[in-house]
Amino acid sequence: MMTTSRTDFNETWLTEMPSRLGAFPSTFQVLADSINEWVASGHSPEQVAPNLFKLSGQNIVYFWYQKNNDIVVAVELEKRSQGLAVSVVGKNPQYVGQPPHATDLYSAILSLVPQSLLFSDKQLSDDGINLWKKLMADPTNKISVYTAQNPGQSFKTLSDPKELDNYLGPDHYNDRFVLSKQSHSLEETRSYFNTRRYRELSGIDTED
Repeated sequence: MMTTSRTDFNETWLTEMPSRLGAFPSTFQVLADSINEWVASGHSPEQVAPNLFKLSGQNIVYFWYQKNNDIVVAVELEKRSQGLAVSVVGKNPQYVGQPPHATDLYSAILSLVPQSLLFSDKQLSDDGINLWKKLMADPTNKISVYTAQNPGQSFKTLSDPKELDNYLGPDHYNDRFVLSKQSHSLEETRSYFNTRRYRELSGIDTED
């Protein structure tokens, strides 16, 4: 059965975010075990950039940086029709405080995939809000925010790293964040939300 653009939007941007598994450092072993199990089962990692590797399945994909055969930082992404949702991210305790950071991994992924990355509000601070602001210092990295209750009308792309401070805390637990690449994934993602906004304002059915 062919899905509609409304279904694709709802399944990507309005579906609940994947549950997080504890704090950022403690998730590393979960990711490392999953990656190693895939490799042991015969899946061959693809090296997509220097020290950057990828394993892709039907519904999920892993990316990780590796040094001296050690997984340094890794992420599991859930494949959705219009974007990739961050499920789990973890850093090897032996490399905490050292680059590459999770934000370096996100930035590298954006240069390799056509989609944007979707985060929950809590995930934004996984690797430190200051690192996220540093990520925004690259003008090609764009962070947008929206609420699931009225995604089309609330979608906003932040222009200043300081704006991130306005979207943290208990008043923003329903916010979601989108990391995009200018001239790569931002424009298409914004088009999804523009169409949704038109439907919201016009009273057009936004359900499946």
